Amino acid sequence: MYRTSFAPQVQIIDGRIVINEESLTVSAHPKDDIRTYKRVEETHSKLNYHSYTKRTARVNWQKDETERFYEVVFVYVIADFKFSLIIGENCN
Repeated sequence: MYRTSFAPQVQIIDGRIVINEESLTVSAHPKDDIRTYKRVEETHSKLNYHSYTKRTARVNWQKDETERFYEVVFVYVIADFKFSLIIGENCN
C-alpha cells in the first residue's frame, strides 16, 4: 500500500472517531548498498551549492528605471495603504 501521508489517520465509524491501525506503522525500504557508490575526488578548494549553478550577470538599473520603480511603488503600495487607512477609519 503506497501512502502519501506518514501521520496517523482517523476514520469515523458509527459516529465515533477511530484511529486507523494500519496508519500507525511505516514500511521502510532497504537502503542502497554504499559499496556500489562511485567515489568522486574533488579538486576545488571551495565547493558548495553555487559551484554547479549557472548564474546570469547582475545588471544595475539605469537612473530612469530606478525612478520609475519608485513611482510604481508609490502609486500601488503607498496610495493603497492610505486608502486602507481611510476605509478603516470609516468602518468604526
